[in-house]
Amino acid sequence: MNTLGWLGLAGLGAAVTAGWSYIKTLWMQISGLLIVTFVVEYGAAEALLIYLGDNLRLVRVGPRLYHGTYFHVKSLNRVQLVAFELLNQLGALYFSGWKPLWIGRMRSKTDKDNNATNSIFPDALMVSFLRGMWDADTLVNEAVTHYNRLRQNPANGIQSARHFVKRVYGISHKRSLMHRDGDTTPTIQKNEGSATVFRATRPVGVERDDLGRVNNYNGLDSLALSPQVTEAVKELRRWIKSETWYRSHGVPWRRSWQLNGRWGNGKTALARCLAEELDLPLFIFDLASLANDEMQAAWSEMLSNVPCMALLEDIDNIFDGRKTLVGDLTFDCLLNCLDGIERADGLFVVITTNHPEKIDPSLGVADSTGRSTRPGRVDRALEMTDPDEAGRMKIITRILAEWPLTWPEVLAASAGETGAQIQERCSQLALRLFWETDHREAIHD
Repeated sequence: MNTLGWLGLAGLGAAVTAGWSYIKTLWMQISGLLIVTFVVEYGAAEALLIYLGDNLRLVRVGPRLYHGTYFHVKSLNRVQLVAFELLNQLGALYFSGWKPLWIGRMRSKTDKDNNATNSIFPDALMVSFLRGMWDADTLVNEAVTHYNRLRQNPANGIQSARHFVKRVYGISHKRSLMHRDGDTTPTIQKNEGSATVFRATRPVGVERDDLGRVNNYNGLDSLALSPQVTEAVKELRRWIKSETWYRSHGVPWRRSWQLNGRWGNGKTALARCLAEELDLPLFIFDLASLANDEMQAAWSEMLSNVPCMALLEDIDNIFDGRKTLVGDLTFDCLLNCLDGIERADGLFVVITTNHPEKIDPSLGVADSTGRSTRPGRVDRALEMTDPDEAGRMKIITRILAEWPLTWPEVLAASAGETGAQIQERCSQLALRLFWETDHREAIHD
């Protein structure tokens, strides 16, 4: 073929390409008049999946996709493997009466940037429907309202799904776990089970309401707290209900405690129980692994979840006064997080230490009257003391309830012990008596 022939073919190809591009653009414009398409991401995508599963009829397209994770089943009162059906790669067709709604998976921006394969949990959904059959704003709003109602208004004493525990690590911890180098984003360890429930189309063989723990146990009732700490807990319960008052009076709606005392007297246990009772997301910061930029990024992300709680454990292992003992985090960075420029309304901070004498007064310690030296950073400095006689009896009567004759002896023997030591003493005695009396036959089996 001569040069003119090749030029002719090239011109024909260019004309076909231009024509096809024109036809494609025209088709997209015409179809846009008939079909409405929009994208929902992350939390809104979770909400939409739950709403559609609860209110519309699902017509599956393509092969089914299942995922299994261990979850607590309330009716069985145990953790076991639960299967969930997920949205497959081809998407799904939902119907409300005769009105169809098409849902398709989209690849998340994070996966695209990292050249990763699609997650089994879609971070984004593409929604399509015939114009006039649905309204995008109404659909998304109804989905979010339904989702919030499920999470915030639990029935039958089920703990609200708002409370969760996340551990925040820095890059040094990630490298030790063979994470890829160069990623400076702090790791926030999430609960996979919770993600499965709210990103699946449905659980298999069990109702979604049967998943999760029943909150029929108040952990605070099991703790032997001093009168000072008991009063502080009452104050905190009032604080969580007083947002309107704080805002109307121009007072920052936040609280912060320093809990000090020797190990075993319930500093961490108190923090966890408060987060559960007040239904607050709990962020536990691994200060030893966090650098300044990581701490600031993780702190900012946490504030998007207010009201919430931050737990900074054993701070005396990280700082001696202002001197950093372990890791790269500086004391000034910590102070900037605690009272920095970002609004922290709804934040409750708990700092624990076994050695309050190592805490710099600028952070906040107890003065001679028991008040904090730096309200705003630390509002209350509370000592978690060894249980007094009333506190010891509270632990003893709870664990040894069936054997009251043992109480006086255990009370005398436990003087000067921590709460954890008393609990262990009582548990071992109660278990021995339990098996020696009512369950002799089981011992011989």
